[in-house]
Amino acid sequence: MSSRLLRNDNISASIPSYIREIQSLTQLDLSFNNIAGQIPDFPFNLSSLPFLFLGNNKLNGTLSATKSSRLLNVSYNNLAGRFPSWISELNLELNLVANNFTVVASNLRKVYVIDVIGAIPDELWSLTYLTN
Repeated sequence: MSSRLLRNDNISASIPSYIREIQSLTQLDLSFNNIAGQIPDFPFNLSSLPFLFLGNNKLNGTLSATKSSRLLNVSYNNLAGRFPSWISELNLELNLVANNFTVVASNLRKVYVIDVIGAIPDELWSLTYLTN
């Protein structure tokens, strides 16, 4: 098992390439850096990575489905697109605050905290499985 805690480490440009090679990575924290560009697929494909923190960077694009994450923080980036439908299939704590996702009808059951600037999207009222 291995953790890489590179929070607020002045990393710029992209995620360091050596991280792709760590097979038993259980926690990756790259939050509060200046990582820019397309959010990479590889952290989401690691089967041993339950804790992934990529918040407060300059990442853009859309989220890939995750294989093993239990806690995923990609807040305060420039992510966009449809709200990921795969998140309702997992027991996942997710922070998507301050991105540009479009919410579509889904089988989400709970939304604990939602940070909405402006009007609440009408799509939230159509989440028929929502209980909390």
